Order: sequence, then structure tokens, then C-alpha cells
Amino acid sequence: MGDMTATRLQRPTRLGLVRLALVLSAVALAGLVVSVSARATTTPQLVRIDSVVLTPKGGISLAFTSVPRGGVVIFKVHNASTEPRRFVLVPGINRDPGQGGSGFQTKLLKHGQLTTFQLEFDLRGVYRYLVKDSNGRAKASGRFRVT
Repeated sequence: MGDMTATRLQRPTRLGLVRLALVLSAVALAGLVVSVSARATTTPQLVRIDSVVLTPKGGISLAFTSVPRGGVVIFKVHNASTEPRRFVLVPGINRDPGQGGSGFQTKLLKHGQLTTFQLEFDLRGVYRYLVKDSNGRAKASGRFRVT
């Protein structure tokens, strides 16, 4: 039969134990970084409801005029004016349609009519909002900021 030589195990040295501890702590730290970054991408998205009132004198009233980037705003537009009105929201800078460059407008709302729509604001900047009458003339305007 073949030569069977017993191999003797050596006790780990202090340097070997230190190296092992460093490797294990590096692996643990890498796992921690991955888990923290994974949690950071799953934070809930901010959703706000903005009551918009088109006032009888041709003005406009919004519940708030800013939202953080990535937030969703549900606009509830009510025409309290006696005349047909339209709510319009357009970006303050030139953007192509894929970036929200075309903006948004409601249909022409009759007196007392209510409509709801939602927008997700992915890009920081200033958006202009305004009220238009049935002839397309601006009656009032303001600014909506995405921070």
C-alpha cells in the first residue's frame, strides 16, 4: 500500500488571526454598504394633494406651490368662477416632450366643475401655472417650484 504520512495541523499564528479578522470585517462592511444603499432606493415617494381653486375674479389659489423632485402631486382643480376656465401648468425652461416640455392643461371647466389629475415631477426647476379663459387669454399666473 502507499505511504500514508500524517500531516500535522499547526496552530494559527497571531498574524494569521489578525489577517482573518481583517478579511471578515471587510466582508461584513461590504455587506452593510450594500444593504444601506438598497434601503436608500426604496424610500417611499412623496404624494401630495393640491387643491386648486379658480376664483370668481379670474384669480387662482393653490394649497402649496413647491414639491421635492420625484414627488407626485394630485391636483384637484375646482372652477369657482362664473365663467369657463382652464388650469395650465408649463415648465419654465424649454424641454422636449419626453421631459415634460409640453406641460399640462385641463379641459375647459364650467362653473362649479371639478377635475383631478396627477403629475410626477422628476426634474428640478420652476413651472409656471396660469388660468386661461375660453378664448385662451391668461387671467392669472404664478410659479410652482420643484426643489
